[in-house]
Parts: sequence; structure tokens; C-alpha cells
Amino acid sequence: MTTNYTHNLSVHPHDNEEILPERLTVKELRDFMTINQPLVFGTILVEWVGMIAAMYLSNTYWNPLLYLIAVIWQIWGCFS
Repeated sequence: MTTNYTHNLSVHPHDNEEILPERLTVKELRDFMTINQPLVFGTILVEWVGMIAAMYLSNTYWNPLLYLIAVIWQIWGCFS
């Protein structure tokens, strides 16, 4: 009994036939690694103002739905 192998053994199914993009330059990598301080400060400020506003509104105007939204906002602010 003989087995007939007709497929090409040099091609592996995990081989990538797509054209890979070029590598990033050192300058592009450094640009990705730098922190934009005004943007970070602004983002943190918006989160804190939002959390304080949510606490104020939920304490001033008691409503279960508003309280739930404030709690969700607080949790979101803690994990972001």
C-alpha cells in the first residue's frame, strides 16, 4: 500500500504571504513613548470635575437613577 502525497511540502499553513509593514523608526517610537503632559492633565481634571459634579448632584437632588449614574461614574473614574 503506497500513499500519494500531492501537496507541496515546502509551504506551511502558518507561513505569512502578506507583505509586512516597515518597522518604525527610532523617532516614531520615541514619539509614541513620550507623554503629552497637558493632555494628561486635562484628562485627569475632566475626570475629577465629573466625579465631584456627580457626587454633588446625587447629594443635592436625590433620585435613584441619578444616584446610580453617579455611582457608575465614580467606578469608571476609579478604574480609568
